[in-house]
Amino acid sequence: MTTFAFAVSEEKNWANAAKKLAASLITKPTKEHPRELLGWLYITDDLATDFQNISKYLRDTTGVNNWIGSVGIGVCWLDGAGQSGEAFGRTAAVAMISEHPKDSYRILPRLGRSTSEIPKATRHWMMSSNPSFGVVHGDPMNEIISNLITTLTKEMENIKKFVEYQMLERI
Repeated sequence: MTTFAFAVSEEKNWANAAKKLAASLITKPTKEHPRELLGWLYITDDLATDFQNISKYLRDTTGVNNWIGSVGIGVCWLDGAGQSGEAFGRTAAVAMISEHPKDSYRILPRLGRSTSEIPKATRHWMMSSNPSFGVVHGDPMNEIISNLITTLTKEMENIKKFVEYQMLERI
């Protein structure tokens, strides 16, 4: 089962927020259970200009290389202990670290105009692993984001059909 280290900060200064998040996100990989770690960062818009600074600090202090996330007018959370909260109209940051089996996910580049911006190696992985779902953080400032998501969805459906067809051919 995938587990998540989880942290929330309502510090107004990005550096203080990043330090508070990192202090709660320390993870220790073990040799018995090799894993890939993925960081998730969600911040309110008043921290938007420091998204890269926060994610870099978390990368450097937690040892988790891959961070994804988004900026919004608010954030909400539900931690593993059942504690929930939300922050709208005030500064907040939420971060998580999830554990995944090796080679079980890929991070797509930020798509600007076309799904052809996805690297060939990633497309090959998509075809060979046939992932069952994806988490998409769409840029609301990109006027064609809905078309990009629709196109990516159709391409993934076609990959799945292609893989299923290849499996049937082998039988």
